[in-house]
Amino acid sequence: MSTLTNRAEAALVGALLNDTTTENLPSLDWHDFSHPGLAEVYRALTYLRSEHPTLHGEDLVRATADRANTPGLDAARLGELREDCPRPEHVTAYARIVATNSFHRQLTHHADNLTHSVTQGDSDAHLKRIAEVITRQAQAYTTMDKPGTLTHRQPQDDPASEAQQLEEQVLAGLIQYPEQGNTLAAMLPSEAITDPHRREIFETAISLASCGDHIDEAILDWELARNRVIQHLATGVQPEPSPHREPDTVLLHRLAHTPVQANTAITAARTLLSNQVHNQLKQHTNTTTPNPSRRPEPLATFNPSVKPPPIQEPPDPALRINGSQGGPR
Repeated sequence: MSTLTNRAEAALVGALLNDTTTENLPSLDWHDFSHPGLAEVYRALTYLRSEHPTLHGEDLVRATADRANTPGLDAARLGELREDCPRPEHVTAYARIVATNSFHRQLTHHADNLTHSVTQGDSDAHLKRIAEVITRQAQAYTTMDKPGTLTHRQPQDDPASEAQQLEEQVLAGLIQYPEQGNTLAAMLPSEAITDPHRREIFETAISLASCGDHIDEAILDWELARNRVIQHLATGVQPEPSPHREPDTVLLHRLAHTPVQANTAITAARTLLSNQVHNQLKQHTNTTTPNPSRRPEPLATFNPSVKPPPIQEPPDPALRINGSQGGPR
């Protein structure tokens, strides 16, 4: 079992164990980690990378495990985190997620303190309102970090349709070849993806691509949850996923490991777009086809005995409006 926060923290540690650069990382401290073991590993790892920059690869993994000395996070487990990191080059995005989650926990702490203060004394209405707003935001962000697992699989009794296969090929290609994000956004409208869950993932991914942000399964998992929280705060409506829907973590992990080629997403997107245009034309044809049961209106017949009305001559410009003749006085 793991949470979105733990996944991001593990991805960050795994990326740092892959010797990735830390030049553009946001300011982080080991206290920003929610997992105590990963916090100790991060503290040991940052020390070793700073004081012993010649350590790399397996040597860095072993030295980090020895210095952290944390149960359940020995050298073998740290090696797995190193291998399981979705994309080590996305280390900056993982660090931002860890920092943001740390802020959410601090927000919850301050909300609790403020709520306790306003309930103990005679606080004014304005301060109580502030406490209510901060508490509501803290509770909303708490709901996004629900535990999940990668081993669970939803039963799929019905075989996937051709459209579902194409949609998953687009998403799998987009996750594994994220540099195609802007190209797919320009060529494929999100309405062409009929499944709401997959459409939500596609829209989230191309939104990240348009901002120049990184895309992978861990980042998308967190962004989907964050967007739903923002929607909840804006509308007051808590999105309720279908109980039969494949969980985000499971679906994204499966898509990230679906065998695809570099051109798979583009090819599948072209087919989806062609199918969408075909269906739209078919619907348009069905709505404009004349009804055979309806009799057409009879056409007017020519009658030679009916003469057209006489042509009206234009009025004499010399005539005045009141009917008198003559030019202007």
